[in-house]
Amino acid sequence: MVKLVIKFAKEMNCNKLITPSRTSSPKVHDLYQRLGFAKQGADFLIDF
Repeated sequence: MVKLVIKFAKEMNCNKLITPSRTSSPKVHDLYQRLGFAKQGADFLIDF
């Protein structure tokens, strides 16, 4: 499914595709990297 989203984004001339992922999900990180994503920064969140 992620491959289809990437394909669609390219067809729509998107210049960027961003996906959040928890730091506790190394298998997901590996998948994203295999699909061509590069790790870029970190997210910050505050819950109330």
